[in-house]
Amino acid sequence: MGKTLDLLFIGSALFLCVLLVLTFSGVATQPAALIALAAGISGTVLAERLMARRPRLSGRVRRRSTDAFLKKTIYEDAARAHEAVFTLLEKRYPLADPSFEGGCLRFTHMGEPSLLCVLQKLRASPDDLLALWRKFGAKSNVRTMVIAVPGKADADIRVQTLKLHAPETVLLDRAQLKRLARRYGSIEAPERHTRAARPFQALRSLLSRRRAWRYALESTFLILYYLFTGAWFYLLFGLALLFIALICLPASEEPEKLI
Repeated sequence: MGKTLDLLFIGSALFLCVLLVLTFSGVATQPAALIALAAGISGTVLAERLMARRPRLSGRVRRRSTDAFLKKTIYEDAARAHEAVFTLLEKRYPLADPSFEGGCLRFTHMGEPSLLCVLQKLRASPDDLLALWRKFGAKSNVRTMVIAVPGKADADIRVQTLKLHAPETVLLDRAQLKRLARRYGSIEAPERHTRAARPFQALRSLLSRRRAWRYALESTFLILYYLFTGAWFYLLFGLALLFIALICLPASEEPEKLI
């Protein structure tokens, strides 16, 4: 409904503007009306096609989607969290043969056995990193252990990583995971679930306060055109739109029921 009203407003506004310009230029009423009508229809079709294009995700939407992915990784089941992080990594690096076993995910990197562990905590400390390394890395036969930290981390956690050897430890902090998610993750705008509006609800949407200025603007165009042409039907429609605009002013934007 809102899109239809926007298109009607664009078409009618363009029609009236072109009609006024042609009238002031001395063009006869009938040719001016036909040209203005063609301009209004063309503008409406162009606006509809532009609105139909898939909107590009804004930076804010992408940031929110990335933050949601990291938060989900923290609360997600361990196997699914490891799979999600590995999916990002394999799009960037030559990884293969993933297998989730005992709390971490084993894989191969250029033929070398490696280990991926996701530290699923809201805030990770060097002690958390060390405990994870002792539990899974120190007793394994892998060459490299990758520890992903989707949550926040203490400043000295990277220093702790440099102290861990056999296996060598690679830290993927929150910032690195964000960059990977933005570049290789399937970030999409949230789906908008819609339902058919009831007739009374549709009528209320037409009389909302935010549409009052549109009705008032169209009313002004029609009344001005009546003053220059003397055609009474422009005055009639202009006064009708002005009356609707006045009705819209006290309309409340808040629904009576929240749900």
